[in-house]
Amino acid sequence: MKALWHLNARSSEIKTVEHLGSDRNDLHVRSLYSLISLGTELLVARGQIPLDMHSHMRVPYMEGEFIFPVKYGYSLVGEITGKGTLGHLMHPHQTECRIGIDDFFEIPPGIPPKRATLAANLETALNGIWDGGVRPGERIVIVGFGMIGSLIARIAANIPGTQVEILETNESRRAYAEQFGFSLLEDPSAAIEPFDIAFHSSATQKGLQTAIDLVGLEGRVVEMSWYGDRQVSLNLGGEFHLLRKHIISTQVSRIPATMTARWDLHRRKKVVFDLLRDPAYDQHITHEVTLEEAAELFNAWRLHPPEGLGYCIVY
Repeated sequence: MKALWHLNARSSEIKTVEHLGSDRNDLHVRSLYSLISLGTELLVARGQIPLDMHSHMRVPYMEGEFIFPVKYGYSLVGEITGKGTLGHLMHPHQTECRIGIDDFFEIPPGIPPKRATLAANLETALNGIWDGGVRPGERIVIVGFGMIGSLIARIAANIPGTQVEILETNESRRAYAEQFGFSLLEDPSAAIEPFDIAFHSSATQKGLQTAIDLVGLEGRVVEMSWYGDRQVSLNLGGEFHLLRKHIISTQVSRIPATMTARWDLHRRKKVVFDLLRDPAYDQHITHEVTLEEAAELFNAWRLHPPEGLGYCIVY
């Protein structure tokens, strides 16, 4: 069995592993695909997880520590050995694994296994939509068209009457946005009307400030980015208080408080797989790589950010 490990803040490699995972020996799973979550996983690979967040950032079946070495990842699709049942699970990038039966979410019929790897990131995007309280007819801007930003745009555009625009500085990601059929906001300073809501997912200080500046009176800014150990400085003078703008944090591990009486994580995941019946989501996986290529890519990404949206490991 082979798995992707980050040895230190400069190097990743594929290592042979003997221990498959769960000591309960419930299910033996052969991996088919796993999705690299570029934002969080790059912070892990670069050693940028704050010490006080180490316990909160652990994921199921992770091995090692964030101070390295560490085996990390959380969106894998595989089949139960001997049965062929397909399922999604939270697990690092590994050729096969043994997991507890409660950690295996059976994929509904009709959803291709590669597309199913989007489930974890789509849960993040859906939670952001909920936290932002998106309403039909609202003007929405997505600042940062990476994986999360693109998934939010996809969901938001399917809400009746919404007008979705994309603000992205990377040329290749701008091209993806146009290819997917979204409108680009070419010049933020020339926006004709203020937006009702902005989703920020560029993980940059400038992007967040732009999102704040783009919303109008009582406008909401949903912060999707996580910065790890980096600090962010903002200008909250000017019209920020006068226009009563709202900055909303969102995080996938919790359902919004207004919904917890009826919702849990399992119900949310079922909704995510209902959304994934739409073949348009296949567009969000822009690259396929082998496990060995993934290690090489992480070594390159530490120096140069990736150009694509979604990188899927094919086993």
